[in-house]
Amino acid sequence: MRWVFRQIVYLTVLSVGWFGLVVGCSSGKFAAPQAESGLHVLQPAQPQSPSPSSTELPLRSSAEVGLGQSPVDVTISDQAWRELDALVLGVSQSASTNFVQKSSPAQHVSDTVYGRLMRYFDDWQGTPYRYGGNSKRGVDCSALVQIAYARQFQINLPRTTELQRRQGKPVKRSQLKAGDVLFFKTGWRTYHNGIYLGDSRFMHASSTKGVILSSLSEDYWQKRFLEARRLLN
Repeated sequence: MRWVFRQIVYLTVLSVGWFGLVVGCSSGKFAAPQAESGLHVLQPAQPQSPSPSSTELPLRSSAEVGLGQSPVDVTISDQAWRELDALVLGVSQSASTNFVQKSSPAQHVSDTVYGRLMRYFDDWQGTPYRYGGNSKRGVDCSALVQIAYARQFQINLPRTTELQRRQGKPVKRSQLKAGDVLFFKTGWRTYHNGIYLGDSRFMHASSTKGVILSSLSEDYWQKRFLEARRLLN
């Protein structure tokens, strides 16, 4: 990168020298004001010796052969090189920072509520249903919810569906977010629950299929939907 910037400076200085040469030929003079960046274009009739703190880079314009003029000496001070080095370093650091900032959202998807719940589901998917169970050998719906909140969000919930219904605050079905707990009335005195993931999907421990994903748009769950509770801020 530093080599590229130096080449750009060479080309720029060469262009400035050619411009000054043309102006000098047309007006009978050849002089250019000192630039603030440390670049000096000197008069061709009065070349100066390099100072201990400068690096002399004599350059010859490609047009000088045709014009029969003497070469234009260009002095690039050490200060100018230091400024270029700082510029190169700043550009590289800025590019690196932008890359990290653009990459960060993708790297932290697993830390979102949805990401944590999907990681939990992947771990429990296919676990068979067992009433009163709370392990990989068998789990029921309320235990699946209880374990998910304890492991993923460090929130302790009661063990039963009936007690879990008393936690958090109610939320409308049209305002559901990932992490909301859904409750269904599946019988005269029986209830079922699961955790909403988004896009009408929720995870739960089905009494016939074990831990699976289902959709609220399914007719069976639409008819039996009771309420939703929000336990996460």
